[in-house]
Amino acid sequence: MEEIQLQSLKYPIGKFKAQKEVSEADIESWISDVRNFPLALEETLSRVGVDAERWTYRPQGWTIRQVVHHLADSHINGMNRFKWTLTEETPKISGYKEDFWVDLPDVQSTPLDVSLNVLKGIHVRWANLMSGMKRADFDREFHHLDAGVNYKLLHYLQLYAWHGKHHLAHIEQALKHLGEFNTSPV
Repeated sequence: MEEIQLQSLKYPIGKFKAQKEVSEADIESWISDVRNFPLALEETLSRVGVDAERWTYRPQGWTIRQVVHHLADSHINGMNRFKWTLTEETPKISGYKEDFWVDLPDVQSTPLDVSLNVLKGIHVRWANLMSGMKRADFDREFHHLDAGVNYKLLHYLQLYAWHGKHHLAHIEQALKHLGEFNTSPV
């Protein structure tokens, strides 16, 4: 498979790029994206049968099952990063090894609706948190230990608004290709 085609399968909506000039309307729109993401995910998952949970969105990509459980793990971490940053002065926050987390036993044994319900609850709380933030709060920063840089919450709001759409596109891709990228029957 050509590198260009693999990149379009890996990033079906394009790579994340933070917007430099940001309006209040942009912030409200991204918060709305975060608030509404679980509903869009639920609609998409309504078309995923048990067999399709093992389908991948690209060669050597994660399965739909791994993507959904990754979303819960990632967005729990995302909301927690917001809370630490709002309550501490430039907290030091580490990343986590996503590729290892999606291979842990809970991912294989937990039904998708459990992570969907986690996301529904997290996103209500997270969107409510962000809706109550002042504009200056979005300029608060945390230090990402793995990346070695500081990130503003405004950057992370944009990232997570993109992140949900990015992985929704992965699930749609897997459904569209009917498991053609699977490399094993598991």
